[in-house]
This record gives sequence, structure tokens and C-alpha cells, in this order.
Amino acid sequence: MQPPSTATTDDVALAERLEYWEYWNQRALVGLRCSSPAPDRFHARSTQRALDGSVLTRIQGSQHVVDRSVQRIAAVPKHSVFVNVLLGGTAFLYHAGGLRTLRAGDSFVHTTMTPYLLGFEHDMDLLIVDIDAQLAPEAWSRRTAPSPEIRTTSEASRRLARDGLRVLHDPRSGDDAHERLARHALGVMAGGSETELARERALGLIRAGLGDPAFSVAALASAMHVSERQLRRWFSDQDRGPGAAILEERLQRARLVLRERADFTMSDVAAACGFGSASAFARAFRARFGASPSEFRNRG
Repeated sequence: MQPPSTATTDDVALAERLEYWEYWNQRALVGLRCSSPAPDRFHARSTQRALDGSVLTRIQGSQHVVDRSVQRIAAVPKHSVFVNVLLGGTAFLYHAGGLRTLRAGDSFVHTTMTPYLLGFEHDMDLLIVDIDAQLAPEAWSRRTAPSPEIRTTSEASRRLARDGLRVLHDPRSGDDAHERLARHALGVMAGGSETELARERALGLIRAGLGDPAFSVAALASAMHVSERQLRRWFSDQDRGPGAAILEERLQRARLVLRERADFTMSDVAAACGFGSASAFARAFRARFGASPSEFRNRG
């Protein structure tokens, strides 16, 4: 097996870094457009290793956005399935199905023939397993234009991250690590266990109901036709229960609204995200992010 290869922008002139990173992506990963709101501070580094039937890549970098548009797909086609785990930072994924936010530990699966825009708000760390579409499970290999599928932190994604880093950075890793990596990637594509699938459905319902201040753990359990006790069981191996998950999703939505809707008052933002009042929203926001909503908006 070939040793890992690396690429970095460190030795590239600042004015040429984004162009270089686009070139590297097209040559080694997938053709896309790369931009940054802070191009004078952009930097990125990749570590990549070819395996049987797949390519494993770790990308670490600063704030930036990559865009796999319809035009770029036509110009640089590639038939692969990407299984991704966000190792560090936060991100947003915009595609035909809408806008979704991602946190460290979340994973997502998509084909490279599907348009998407992936952005990183701050320093980022992303692990990608690039699988030839012909070797992917039938459910993915035959799908030419599905929306990306996002999984919250799961046992499969944790194991994929652990063994992926081991394969990339530990020269002693053997065939058993590579086989486990393939199994974990398949697990993420399949959607994980029954509990993980139920939790993913719960989070989808939470995100759909964020605008309703009456949306609660009881309302979520009712929508899923289970007891609150069963609902809490599904979240028992997470670092937050369903109530905390509802609050976190409201706050993450609020951050996006504050950035994107400068015309919204704080009362408007609170209402859009399901908070009962602007004061309740402000208290929760400060407790979570260490700043008031107004201070966050003014920072840009």
C-alpha cells in the first residue's frame, strides 16, 4: 500500500492559494469552486491515502466554502459516493433539500453527481471516504441525484473517524483497520442502528417544528407515536437529551437567522426560532454562546 500523500497551501502565495486549492481538489478529490470571506488568511492542508476501492482524505483548514455546482459537475464529472465525518468545527450544507447545519461528530453522505455547497464558519477538520460509485451499496450506486443524507453523531461515525485517522497517521495500521474502516463507512451509508435512525428522525421533526414555541419533548414524542420515556431512551447514549436537543437546534437556527436577516428585530428572531419571548431568547443565547444576540450580529 502506498504511504499517505500530503498537500498544503503553506508554501503558496496568498493571492494564489484559493486557485491552488481548487486545482488540488480537481486533481485529487473532486472538481469544485473554492472561496473564502477572508482570502488573505486562507490556508488548507490535506492528508490522503489510497485504499482498495476507496480513497481516504483528511482536510484541515481555515474558514472557506466549496461549491460543487451543476456547471462544475458537467465540466468535471465524477461518479463517487463521499462518506464524510466532521472532525472539528461547524459547517453548513446547502443542497436541493434545503440548508442544514453540522457540528463536530456529524456525518453526511452524498454522491459527487449531486450539486451542493459546503461551508465552514471557522477552522475545520473533515474526514472523507471517497468510494467508487460502482462499489457502493446499490441504494447509492443507482442514485444519480439524491439529496445528501446527514447523520447526527453515531457509533458508526465515531468508529469511522477513529479508524480513519489510524489508517492515515499510523504506519502500523494493517488490513484489519482497513476492513473496519470499510464496514464503518457502510454503516454510515446505511443509516446506523434502529436507535440511530429513530434519533435522526426525531432531529428532523425538531428542525421542522422549530418555529412553534409549543413544540416540546411531549409534542415530539406524540409526533413519533412513542412515549416520552422511549424518546429519552433513544437519546440516552448522547451528551444531551431530547429537551436539550430542541433548545440547541433553536439556538443554531437563531445564529443563521441573525446572520441572514438583518431586517429582523430580536423579537422576530425569537419568534422564528420558537422562543416564547425576546428576553427568553436572549438569556438562552448568552448562556450558550457567551454573547447577546445583538453582540453576535454586530460581530458580523
